[in-house]
Amino acid sequence: MQKGDQRKKEESEKLVYMPGDAIKSLRLELSNLLGEKLAAGVLFRFGFRCGEELVERVELENPQTDDIHRSFPLIWEKTGLGKIAKIMDISDEEVEIKHEDSIEAKVLGKTGIPSCDYTRGYLAGMATKLLNKKFYCVETDCISEGKDNCKFQLLVFPHKVLVAKKSD
Repeated sequence: MQKGDQRKKEESEKLVYMPGDAIKSLRLELSNLLGEKLAAGVLFRFGFRCGEELVERVELENPQTDDIHRSFPLIWEKTGLGKIAKIMDISDEEVEIKHEDSIEAKVLGKTGIPSCDYTRGYLAGMATKLLNKKFYCVETDCISEGKDNCKFQLLVFPHKVLVAKKSD
């Protein structure tokens, strides 16, 4: 590898930190350009890619035997997005995560609905890369809707996701 190529590789491998308000600004810009639903999808996908990349860059002691209970909190700490308080196995295809101090929810404020789309994506990307299965993530409780903590369900994909229908 030539000197210039090596420097480009090193630069692309660096992690970038951003202030929490940047998530709020990005969400606002995307919502203005695309609408709320598409903005949420873009934030999820962006978070997913970030989660995959972070797991790839973190050197784990024993990547073949690492499990979500040991590795997730350690890796998540590096994101600066909050703290994983509890991880519970629901089934072979579902894991619930209780998340405290969600930066995303706090900067977004009271929205009345689950709003941590970037965080959902990040969690799904990390789980996908760490466990070598495709995951999706649903937020079931959110600080933005007035709850004390955010709760997420990691679901092996494809998984039947039930969405509550709005009453007319």
